[in-house]
Amino acid sequence: MSGVEETVRARPPDIPEPGEAFAEVVAARNEWLAGATAALGAARRVHGVVLVGSLAHGDDDAFSDVDLIVAVEAPIPPMLLVDLFAGLGLPGVELYRRPKPRNAPAGGAYLAVALELAGLPVLVDLYLWPATTAAVPAGGRMLFERDRLPRSELGLLGLLATCPPADDTGSDPDDPATLLLQVQLAAKYHARGDQPRRAGICRQLQISDICHAGELRQLLDTRLPALRPLPAAALTAVDRLLHLVSVSLKEVPVTTSHAVQELTPQAARQQLVDLLRSRGWITRPEVAAAFAAVPRHLFAPDGTSLEAAYADSVVITKRGPDGKTSSSISAPWLQAYMIEAAGLRAGSRVLEIGSGGYNAALLAEVVGPAGTVVSIDIDADVVANARAALTGAGYPQVQVIRADGEHGQAAGGPYDGVIVTVETSDIPPAWIEQLAPGGVLVVPFRLRGHTRCLTLRPAGDHLVAMAALQCGFVPMQGHGRDPVRRVPLRGDAAVLVLDDPTTQVDGDALRAALDGPSVQEWSPVTAAMGDGAAFEAVHLWVASQPRPYGVLTVDRDKTAVLLDPQDRFCCPTLLTAGSFAYLTLRKQDAETWQFGAHAFGPDATALVADLIDLLTAWDRLHRAGPGPQITVHPAGTRLPETTRLRLLVPRHHTLTAITWPGGDQ
Repeated sequence: MSGVEETVRARPPDIPEPGEAFAEVVAARNEWLAGATAALGAARRVHGVVLVGSLAHGDDDAFSDVDLIVAVEAPIPPMLLVDLFAGLGLPGVELYRRPKPRNAPAGGAYLAVALELAGLPVLVDLYLWPATTAAVPAGGRMLFERDRLPRSELGLLGLLATCPPADDTGSDPDDPATLLLQVQLAAKYHARGDQPRRAGICRQLQISDICHAGELRQLLDTRLPALRPLPAAALTAVDRLLHLVSVSLKEVPVTTSHAVQELTPQAARQQLVDLLRSRGWITRPEVAAAFAAVPRHLFAPDGTSLEAAYADSVVITKRGPDGKTSSSISAPWLQAYMIEAAGLRAGSRVLEIGSGGYNAALLAEVVGPAGTVVSIDIDADVVANARAALTGAGYPQVQVIRADGEHGQAAGGPYDGVIVTVETSDIPPAWIEQLAPGGVLVVPFRLRGHTRCLTLRPAGDHLVAMAALQCGFVPMQGHGRDPVRRVPLRGDAAVLVLDDPTTQVDGDALRAALDGPSVQEWSPVTAAMGDGAAFEAVHLWVASQPRPYGVLTVDRDKTAVLLDPQDRFCCPTLLTAGSFAYLTLRKQDAETWQFGAHAFGPDATALVADLIDLLTAWDRLHRAGPGPQITVHPAGTRLPETTRLRLLVPRHHTLTAITWPGGDQ
């Protein structure tokens, strides 16, 4: 058990009853809109102001954005293009801004600004449009018109598509304003009960769909410290919004008191246990007891808030010279999953490869005084920090050793479980040799650029995966290091990742292909945005085809209009030497999204047809099925022939087979 408990003060809500607060912000927003219209009408160069979006359609809740088209006499002054909000003399206190050039009309500008109105953030989208090309889109409402603007049957997005911007570079994805904007949008859809849109924003935030607004606050506490500084007023206003949403949805008790609430680490741990149980990640009482006992905040870096320490999210503990994460405390849901997958009991012996301290402490609680936990890491700083944190938290019995994970730690074996907490593309013989009979190996295994947490059991001369779950970890270092190959297509904004030596491409040809025409088609296959299992299965199905393959990763802001992959971090991509086709997605209705294919290069038409066929086959043959069997064999093994679809992935130590059920596909 751990040492001294400490009391941490949470930020006070300091806000009125939700209904009253929401009424105030609606009134303040309407007052701002009237003031902005008057200011714009008084500006000599402004020819018209059009209200578009939800407010133009009569929606008037506290979460509706203000979307304005401002028609300005051409040429537009450079000052407005640099800072149109200040240049137009609009009222209000700005909290943060996020420019998105790809949304700007040709010769104009776009800016998303969060204003503080009645103590809460209100989003204002401004489209600065040259009066010579401006029009009133379908559904738009004229607020001011000096000269009559033409009317269009197109909606705003359709109208923008007729005059794409010259500048589509977008904004910095690490900009804290981007994070705040996405959190604010997720809160809006959460408050409205719009689960599909909320889930879509959560995917952009790289998190699973939320259950309560407090998770968004924890996300801010976790991620903002690693980004550039942001005015405190912006975070305070968004915090207040999140608290209001929680109260209005009865996620937290209603309170109008200004008294400071006290939160103890013990209470924070119990909240985390309750959350993991409610989501099904914890099913065993001994695992719940471990999470309730181990003080996670003692393993987090100094300055980490209590909310961030006990959020169901990753806590970064070290970055490399390039700024990339080299060590972290994994998300609690994934740690709980891996511990339960290993099947550890009181008295078990366990080897952890990739240390940090917190996970080892959880393991020590599960195996108890009669068990053994050995944790190894190649990084001397990580080892030193883990030892100190484990001792301070009350777990001096955990053995933390500096060693290359490739070789395991034979002196402490054999082990009932080996849990690997770094991403690897291979299974070194030592990990298998050091397993006790009946032991389990749990490992984040990279297959053609896609990482799955595999629960592996020995079966004769090979390993069989009993379960596979999509996950993400920092890559392995040392002798087991096996980096992917990266082929830049548009600098760092669009990169093709290759993860097997059999796939070869012509980078120059692929880059040239992006400058040419493209082919896009839509399949009959659909999925709900909240159905993460469908996306996970489609990825593995497309990756399993024995043909040239890679994954596409993009900066959406910098590649908008040109590329729109289904997943901006790891999008399935079919290849030839000079062409590629990637998986894309479009909204079909309020809850349904449709899969499609988008391709460039001389083989674009054929690749699109292939990808559509693959999607259709998965939907017909495997969507309702158990998925593939994954087996890991010694390198050089010759497997019997099969009529099933099977992909073989050769590595230095192993040969992995991904075999789908059924006959010829």
